[in-house]
Amino acid sequence: MRKSRGLPVSGGEFVYGWYCRDMDGKSYIFKMYRLGTSCDCCDGCDCKYDSINTNSIHDVIPETVGQFTGLLDKEGVEIYGGDIVEASIYSDENPQKLLVYYHGTGFVIDYEDSESDMVLVSEFAGSLKIIGDTHTTPKLLEKK
Repeated sequence: MRKSRGLPVSGGEFVYGWYCRDMDGKSYIFKMYRLGTSCDCCDGCDCKYDSINTNSIHDVIPETVGQFTGLLDKEGVEIYGGDIVEASIYSDENPQKLLVYYHGTGFVIDYEDSESDMVLVSEFAGSLKIIGDTHTTPKLLEKK
Protein backbone atom coordinates (compact mmCIF):
# COMPACT_ATOMS: atom_id res chain seq x y z
CA MET A 1 0.00 0.00 0.00
CA ARG A 2 1.38 3.42 -0.98
CA LYS A 3 0.89 6.41 1.20
CA SER A 4 -1.59 9.07 0.22
CA ARG A 5 -2.62 12.56 1.20
CA GLY A 6 -5.93 14.35 1.53
CA LEU A 7 -7.45 17.56 2.84
CA PRO A 8 -9.20 17.17 6.21
CA VAL A 9 -12.96 17.69 6.33
CA SER A 10 -12.30 20.00 9.30
CA GLY A 11 -10.10 22.23 7.12
CA GLY A 12 -6.38 22.87 7.10
CA GLU A 13 -3.44 21.53 5.16
CA PHE A 14 -2.94 18.11 3.61
CA VAL A 15 -2.54 15.16 5.96
CA TYR A 16 -0.31 12.25 4.92
CA GLY A 17 -0.57 8.53 5.62
CA TRP A 18 -2.57 5.49 4.49
CA TYR A 19 -5.91 5.95 2.72
CA CYS A 20 -9.00 4.01 3.76
CA ARG A 21 -12.72 4.14 2.93
CA ASP A 22 -15.24 2.64 5.30
CA MET A 23 -18.46 0.80 4.40
CA ASP A 24 -20.42 4.06 4.70
CA GLY A 25 -18.22 5.71 2.08
CA LYS A 26 -16.29 7.98 4.48
CA SER A 27 -12.64 8.55 3.61
CA TYR A 28 -9.78 8.57 6.08
CA ILE A 29 -6.04 9.07 6.14
CA PHE A 30 -4.30 7.42 9.08
CA LYS A 31 -0.82 6.74 10.31
CA MET A 32 0.29 3.32 11.43
CA TYR A 33 3.45 2.95 13.44
CA ARG A 34 5.78 -0.01 13.67
CA LEU A 35 6.24 -1.70 17.00
CA GLY A 36 8.92 0.07 19.01
CA THR A 37 8.63 3.44 17.29
CA SER A 38 7.23 6.59 18.84
CA CYS A 39 4.20 8.19 17.28
CA ASP A 40 3.75 11.86 16.53
CA CYS A 41 0.03 11.87 17.27
CA CYS A 42 0.16 14.05 20.36
CA ASP A 43 2.47 16.48 22.11
CA GLY A 44 5.08 14.74 24.24
CA CYS A 45 3.76 11.28 23.41
CA ASP A 46 5.97 8.32 24.19
CA CYS A 47 3.70 5.49 23.03
CA LYS A 48 5.27 2.45 21.50
CA TYR A 49 2.77 0.23 19.72
CA ASP A 50 1.94 -1.56 16.50
CA SER A 51 -1.57 -0.30 15.89
CA ILE A 52 -3.62 2.71 14.94
CA ASN A 53 -4.08 5.50 17.47
CA THR A 54 -7.42 7.29 17.07
CA ASN A 55 -5.58 10.63 17.32
CA SER A 56 -3.86 9.78 14.05
CA ILE A 57 -7.05 9.18 12.00
CA HIS A 58 -8.10 12.09 9.79
CA ASP A 59 -11.53 12.36 8.15
CA VAL A 60 -10.68 13.63 4.63
CA ILE A 61 -12.54 14.94 1.59
CA PRO A 62 -12.48 11.99 -0.87
CA GLU A 63 -12.00 14.14 -3.97
CA THR A 64 -8.77 15.55 -2.53
CA VAL A 65 -7.05 12.21 -1.93
CA GLY A 66 -3.93 11.71 -4.03
CA GLN A 67 -1.60 8.73 -4.03
CA PHE A 68 2.18 9.08 -3.74
CA THR A 69 3.79 8.32 -7.11
CA GLY A 70 6.92 6.93 -5.49
CA LEU A 71 8.89 9.71 -7.19
CA LEU A 72 10.53 12.98 -6.15
CA ASP A 73 10.68 16.23 -8.10
CA LYS A 74 13.99 17.97 -8.89
CA GLU A 75 14.02 19.54 -5.41
CA GLY A 76 13.46 16.23 -3.60
CA VAL A 77 9.75 16.82 -2.88
CA GLU A 78 7.36 13.85 -3.08
CA ILE A 79 5.08 13.90 -6.14
CA TYR A 80 1.39 12.99 -5.60
CA GLY A 81 -1.52 12.54 -7.95
CA GLY A 82 -3.21 15.93 -8.21
CA ASP A 83 0.05 17.89 -8.06
CA ILE A 84 0.67 20.66 -10.54
CA VAL A 85 4.22 20.64 -11.86
CA GLU A 86 6.21 22.97 -14.03
CA ALA A 87 8.32 21.41 -16.75
CA SER A 88 10.32 22.07 -19.88
CA ILE A 89 10.80 18.46 -20.81
CA TYR A 90 12.14 18.64 -24.36
CA SER A 91 13.64 22.15 -24.28
CA ASP A 92 14.52 24.94 -21.89
CA GLU A 93 11.93 27.24 -23.46
CA ASN A 94 8.41 27.98 -22.24
CA PRO A 95 7.91 25.78 -19.19
CA GLN A 96 4.41 24.32 -19.01
CA LYS A 97 2.19 23.86 -15.98
CA LEU A 98 1.00 20.25 -15.97
CA LEU A 99 -1.27 18.05 -13.87
CA VAL A 100 -0.01 14.73 -12.48
CA TYR A 101 -2.71 12.04 -12.60
CA TYR A 102 -3.11 8.28 -12.74
CA HIS A 103 -3.96 6.77 -16.11
CA GLY A 104 -4.08 3.06 -16.92
CA THR A 105 -1.01 1.63 -15.26
CA GLY A 106 0.94 4.69 -14.12
CA PHE A 107 1.13 8.36 -13.27
CA VAL A 108 1.26 10.67 -16.28
CA ILE A 109 1.29 14.31 -17.32
CA ASP A 110 -0.23 15.71 -20.51
CA TYR A 111 2.61 17.39 -22.36
CA GLU A 112 1.68 19.33 -25.48
CA ASP A 113 5.04 18.88 -27.20
CA SER A 114 5.14 15.08 -26.99
CA GLU A 115 3.97 12.83 -29.81
CA SER A 116 1.29 11.18 -27.68
CA ASP A 117 0.54 14.25 -25.52
CA MET A 118 0.86 11.98 -22.47
CA VAL A 119 4.15 11.02 -20.83
CA LEU A 120 4.98 8.95 -17.78
CA VAL A 121 5.99 11.01 -14.77
CA SER A 122 8.71 8.45 -14.02
CA GLU A 123 10.56 9.40 -17.22
CA PHE A 124 10.92 13.05 -16.26
CA ALA A 125 10.51 13.29 -12.46
CA GLY A 126 14.01 14.76 -12.05
CA SER A 127 13.13 17.69 -14.31
CA LEU A 128 9.72 18.47 -12.77
CA LYS A 129 9.10 21.07 -10.09
CA ILE A 130 5.95 20.99 -7.96
CA ILE A 131 4.31 24.42 -7.92
CA GLY A 132 0.90 23.55 -6.44
CA ASP A 133 -2.01 21.12 -6.61
CA THR A 134 -5.51 21.01 -8.07
CA HIS A 135 -7.24 21.40 -4.71
CA THR A 136 -5.50 24.40 -3.13
CA THR A 137 -4.11 26.18 -6.21
CA PRO A 138 -6.31 25.17 -9.20
CA LYS A 139 -5.89 28.55 -10.93
CA LEU A 140 -2.33 27.57 -11.84
CA LEU A 141 -3.77 25.38 -14.62
CA GLU A 142 -5.94 28.11 -16.14
CA LYS A 143 -4.91 29.13 -19.66
CA LYS A 144 -4.17 32.81 -20.12
